Amino acid sequence: MVVVEAMTRGYQQVKTTDSIRTAAQLMREQDIGMLPVVDEHDEIIGTVTDRDITTRASPRAAPPAPA
Repeated sequence: MVVVEAMTRGYQQVKTTDSIRTAAQLMREQDIGMLPVVDEHDEIIGTVTDRDITTRASPRAAPPAPA
C-alpha cells in the first residue's frame, strides 16, 4: 500500500487566529486527529493535533491520577 491509498482526500484547515475550541470541534465533527494551520495567505505553516490540544491546551492537562 502506498500513502495515496490511505490518505484523506479534501481537508479542513484552521487559521492561526482560530481558537483551540474551533479546532477541537472541527476534529470531532470530521472524525480526524490533525488539522493544517494556515496563515493569512492560506499557506500551510504548521499543524495542530488532538494530542497537542490534550497535552498543551487543555486546562486540565495533568497526568492521570493513579487507579
